[in-house]
Formats: sequence, structure tokens, C-alpha cells
Amino acid sequence: YTIHALTRDNAVIDLKLLRLRTFRASTASGGLCRLAMGAIPFMLPLMLQVGFGMAPLQSGFTTFITSLGALGTKTFASRLAQKYGFRKLLVWSGVGLTFMIVGMAQFSPATPHWFMLIFLLVYGVVRSVQFTNIQALAYADLTPESMSKGTSMASVIQQLTNSFGVATAATVLAIIVGDNAVITPHDFQMTFLVLATFPLLSALGFSFLKPTDGAEMAGNRRRRGGA
Repeated sequence: YTIHALTRDNAVIDLKLLRLRTFRASTASGGLCRLAMGAIPFMLPLMLQVGFGMAPLQSGFTTFITSLGALGTKTFASRLAQKYGFRKLLVWSGVGLTFMIVGMAQFSPATPHWFMLIFLLVYGVVRSVQFTNIQALAYADLTPESMSKGTSMASVIQQLTNSFGVATAATVLAIIVGDNAVITPHDFQMTFLVLATFPLLSALGFSFLKPTDGAEMAGNRRRRGGA
């Protein structure tokens, strides 16, 4: 299919879009980050219920707080890109996600409930900033002619990486558990540490962006024109 896509102008999935640095970064580095973010809604309730013995309702109310953090972020996520630029923002929020997931690995049945709520609220904010700006970066350099194909490709990759996140987390957990009959909190903690490597790798990938990449999308037209 790669040969087909690179030699035709009307390929359904246009791989030529990956020649755009911003689209490539959003797809590859952003995909790594989405993989971890897609795994958390699966792993976190599982850890709280199976590992910590929480009731499903209590677990749901605990993890729901991340959505509140995400909702509150929508009002200023785009302003952050305007102020700091995509490269700096995505690198540092990727590092922030790494530390947040490592923090989840430190949860235990003895962790105070109020601390989990505050921590997951902050995680929801960081996650939303990263997710929103990864999405925006994908469209930064698309032309009106390539916008339709770019939108389709970005949407497909987003759904695939979310699914891969769940599959990857389940696989890692199964490998760590091995032949043990009981899944322990330590098994979940090790799985979260493995998941934390993905946003760290994505931050490394975003560091190859230029400071002016996506500047027009972020609203920094004057800054990009000067470059």
C-alpha cells in the first residue's frame, strides 16, 4: 500500500501528508502520547477496583474527576499555544504527562481518597492541554486541497492509537502478572511505569519541531512572518 499511496494522487490514505513536519509530529509523536492517554481510562478503574478493592461506583466517581479537569482546560488550552508555541508546549506537557502517570504508579490502597481526586484533576488538565494541541498541530500546514484527506487520516490514527493503548496496557499487565492467580497493586504500578515511557518518547519527538512550526495555527502570524 505504501508504494501505491506514494505513486498516486488520489490515495484514500495519503501517506504524502507525512512529509509535512507538523502532521508527521502530530501523527507519530502524538500517537505515542495518545497511546498512553488511551490506556489510562482502562487501567485506572481496573486498578482501583481489582487492585484496591473499590466498589465500581466509588471508582467511577474517583476517575470522573479527570473529565472535570479537561472541561475546565478548554477555555485556555489554545491560548497556551499562542503564548509558548507548539514545540515548547507539547514537549513540556509530554514531560508533565510522564510524571503524572508515574505518580499514578505510586497510588496504593492506603493513598487518601482526597489526594487521588486532586491528583487526577490536575492530570485531566495536563491531558487536555496535550490532546487539544496535538489535534491542532495536525492541521497547521494542511492546504485546503489536502484538508479532507488530512482530517480523515488524523481521525483514523487517533482511534487506532486509543485502541492500541488499551491493548498495550492489557498485554503489559498480562506479562507482568504471568502465571500468578491474583493481580496485585504492584502489578498495576509496574504497568503504569511502562505506560509512562510513551509520553516521554513523544516529548522527545516533539523536540524536533521548529519553534515556528504551527505558528499560524496558534495565532502567532507576526512571529512566523519574522522567521
